Amino acid sequence: MRFSYFHHKSRVCPSSNPYYNISEKLCYDICASVYWFSDNSSMTCKNCLYDCLTCTNDTKCETCDLNVSYRQLNSSSRCVPIAGYYDDGTSNVAKPCAGSCFTCVSPGTSCLSCVSGSYISGSSCINCSTTISNCDLCNSSTGCTACKSTFTLHSATNCSCNSSQYLASGQCNLCSSAISRCISCSSATTCTAC
Repeated sequence: MRFSYFHHKSRVCPSSNPYYNISEKLCYDICASVYWFSDNSSMTCKNCLYDCLTCTNDTKCETCDLNVSYRQLNSSSRCVPIAGYYDDGTSNVAKPCAGSCFTCVSPGTSCLSCVSGSYISGSSCINCSTTISNCDLCNSSTGCTACKSTFTLHSATNCSCNSSQYLASGQCNLCSSAISRCISCSSATTCTAC
C-alpha cells in the first residue's frame, strides 16, 4: 500500500493515490483493510465498524479476525466474539470471560453459560465438585449427572464408592485388591463381607 500527503491547497489526492483516508488525512492507492471505499465521487476511505477486519459499508463486516480479535462473522454480517469472550462495545479485540464462564457479557464476570464441570447460579459459574463431592458434571447444586472417575452416581447429590470399594487418597479402590476374596469393605484393612 502506498500513500502520499493530501494537497491542502487544492484539497485533492494525486491520481497515483486517489483514495483519501479521513482519519489519517492521507491519500492511498487502495483503502486499508479496516476501511471501506464509500463512493466514486469523494474517493473517501471510511472506518469500518470497530469489530470488523474488512467491510463492504458502514453497517456490514466482510471478514473478522478469529486468531487475534477472537471474533467470527455471524448471519447479520457482524463480527461477534467466539465462546469464552465478550464484546466491550469499543475494542476490535474481544475480551476473555472470567473463570469458568463459557459465554458472558461485559465485564466478563456476568456468565450466560458455563464450561463443562460447572453450573450457572445467577450470573456466576460454580464448579460441580464444590457443591457435590466428587461430581464431574452437573446442571445445578442438586443435579449431578456424572461423577469423577472411579466414583458412582448413587443419587443427584451423591457420588461415592460402591460397597465393593473403599475410599483412599481421593479414589475408589476395589476391596479385593487390598484384601483377598473380600467383596465389601470399609477400608483397605477392614473387610465386611467375603
